[in-house]
Parts: sequence; structure tokens; C-alpha cells
Amino acid sequence: MGRKRVYEVVKHLPAEELDKMIKGLEKDTRVLKRLYFIRYLYRGMSVEKAADLVGVTKATGYTWLKRWNSNS
Repeated sequence: MGRKRVYEVVKHLPAEELDKMIKGLEKDTRVLKRLYFIRYLYRGMSVEKAADLVGVTKATGYTWLKRWNSNS
């Protein structure tokens, strides 16, 4: 058996700045995930299937649908 290679990462910016960038994009990905979920419903997909595709539980899917429908 060979030895495992250890790869180093080049730290182009401080860890705090990287954390800040990640934090800034986390909310955007949550919104995007919800919009994909709603788009799947627009296309006729069931809540269960749409929730599965975006990686959330069926209960979360129904919560998102309820919120979406109440924002009309």
C-alpha cells in the first residue's frame, strides 16, 4: 500500500475573509433552493418529489409551499 498524498491549499485570503464570503452566500443558496422547489411545483411535480430533489424533507416542502402561497 502506498502512502496517502497530502495536498496543501494556497491561502489566497485570510480565513476570516473566506468565512465572511461563505456567510454572505449562504442566504442566497437557501433562497435559490426554495425557488427551485417552487419551480418544480409549477411544472406539476409533487411536493414530496420536489422536496427530495432539493434535499429537504416533505414537511419542509409543505412549509415552503404554505409560505409561498400566503405571499400572494
